[in-house]
Amino acid sequence: MTTVVFRDGVVATDSRITLSDYVTPTEIQKLFRHPYDGVIAICGYPTAAMRLVEWLCEGGIDAGHQPDIGETSRVIHFHQNCRRITVYEEKGSYVVDTPTFMAWGSGMSVALGALHAGADAQEAVVIASRVDPHTGGKIQVMKVTQ
Repeated sequence: MTTVVFRDGVVATDSRITLSDYVTPTEIQKLFRHPYDGVIAICGYPTAAMRLVEWLCEGGIDAGHQPDIGETSRVIHFHQNCRRITVYEEKGSYVVDTPTFMAWGSGMSVALGALHAGADAQEAVVIASRVDPHTGGKIQVMKVTQ
């Protein structure tokens, strides 16, 4: 899967791809700048999640029905104003007021512990990668506001 972390207007993810318990030798981009509204992060199956990223960047609901991303993928849209986050899952989406910090994915528990201990977003992903076999590779970081 992956680890996605948000803290204080910054989003960080890993870049590892795993197939079951196998760590692949390649890395992928999991963090994307929306053309006019913040940052989008993916976790789960990248092929399915990327369909939703493309849909969001093409206008979201104005571009048609939300694509299916399967039961294990998440797409997290951190809106430009940093006041809300939209989380897309298999059967739709939900909006949350932006917390001080949050994490998603297979390394979520470890990352949340690191955040509670004062880690920034990037440090929390690094710490999660030491424990979670599905988190690793180069850490990607973006500020939500430009």
